[in-house]
Amino acid sequence: MSATSSDKEWLENAEQAESTNSHASEYPTHPLSQLQGPFEESITESADPKYLQWQVFIDTQSRRDQILTSPKYERLCGRRWRQRPGERYHPLWKIVAQISFGLHLLANDLAKSEIHVVKILQTHVSDIDGFIERTTDDLQLALNDITERFDLLRLPLENLSIFSEMLEDPTFRQSVIIDNERIEHIITRSTLAMDDSLKDIRKGNESVNGLAFYIKEVGKEWVDRPPELDPICEAMVGNVDGWNRELRRLKRSVHKLAIALTQMTRYSLEIQRLVGVASRKGVVLPSSFPSIKLTKKC
Repeated sequence: MSATSSDKEWLENAEQAESTNSHASEYPTHPLSQLQGPFEESITESADPKYLQWQVFIDTQSRRDQILTSPKYERLCGRRWRQRPGERYHPLWKIVAQISFGLHLLANDLAKSEIHVVKILQTHVSDIDGFIERTTDDLQLALNDITERFDLLRLPLENLSIFSEMLEDPTFRQSVIIDNERIEHIITRSTLAMDDSLKDIRKGNESVNGLAFYIKEVGKEWVDRPPELDPICEAMVGNVDGWNRELRRLKRSVHKLAIALTQMTRYSLEIQRLVGVASRKGVVLPSSFPSIKLTKKC
């Protein structure tokens, strides 16, 4: 979620509604009680001048390099948002909470400036679009990387007799061991990132479905909306349909990557086995063992 002053301005836009609410508090009441927590957390974050420090803005290749080369793997939600101490809600839930609240302001004629609310909505729509784009690029790059490495790994196993003979050389065998350790590291890190992407995709599904529910409900009441707001309602319905379609596609991409990683793991284990066989062949056992004289105690 973008850290802008826009989110704080929901407070001002909802001032009219809260003035008639006997339970008025520091935050406006969200129309969906399930999203009250994410909504409040998003407003608190936007008021924190250091919030941008918890976001990472780098390109696809840099994200891939970070996954593979960082001394310690770091979980980034949507490969953008670092997890803050005390954070309770996924960023996508907070974005959806903001979008649905903006629609609530428009539907109930509570916005001081409809143009301003629409701009805020566009910002958060771009946040979800950006998540889908980043995840698409990251999964595709990971798949390309794993496929390329898999093809290189498969080559020696398709020429097994030559490879086995080469493994008899201790120097070559040691280089294969080192390379295989790198492969294992790449598989481990790629699997961690893939699992995190799948978690984010599932959170995306849940949050977008929550937004779809709200749009359906608000649509029942928003029958007498001004004609100029029709495009907003239609655009949000289109966004939800498009996001759900893209999230389903991303799940298929995760499945393809999982298959590639499984194949690569199998080949890596086979190379490890062949190295072990060659190492045992290279062990020279003594032709005889010194005799041990056993004496019987009296």
